[in-house]
Amino acid sequence: MKKFALALASMLLVLSAAGAVAAVPSKTTTDVTRVKAVESTEPTMLIEVTEDAAPVVEEIEKIYQHVAVKGQAAIAYFPVETQNEIIALLPEGVKGSALTMNEFVTLTTEGTAADVKVTFTFTTRYTVDQKVVVVIGLYDGTRDANGQYNVEWVVLDAEVLESGDIAVEFPAELVERMKNAAATAMAVLND
Repeated sequence: MKKFALALASMLLVLSAAGAVAAVPSKTTTDVTRVKAVESTEPTMLIEVTEDAAPVVEEIEKIYQHVAVKGQAAIAYFPVETQNEIIALLPEGVKGSALTMNEFVTLTTEGTAADVKVTFTFTTRYTVDQKVVVVIGLYDGTRDANGQYNVEWVVLDAEVLESGDIAVEFPAELVERMKNAAATAMAVLND
């Protein structure tokens, strides 16, 4: 009887530990994506990666459906005008349809808007021979007739650093628009 009671107590201990592990959330984007450096002439200027805002969560689901479920190219998710701007930044021989999207995060800004260079660290380690393009999504908080959030896409060139991090230069005008947006997203596409 004593052995049975010890075995039962041990089993209950193991099961309660398993429940505790299951209750711990998995890593989120903000756990593994971070701003490594912000360089600006304006000392109060700050851009950060934050928990995903509601419009961004919906966008991520739509991108997943487009790319993973329907098997479409990541670039084809964006409007044709945005696709053309992305393609214009690609080196000769790199096709837009070959680009992948490994990152889609929410950004916030603080401080006085200014030109700013931000270095981002992602779980994905990029290499200096890769071409990287960033697409910023500016959400105005309204929805269209189909119930989708209205978003304006802005394409920026990006640089892969020796460390595998990505550096992006945000012009002051865009930073101001990011500050005034209901939400801001950043997609990273690479070859």
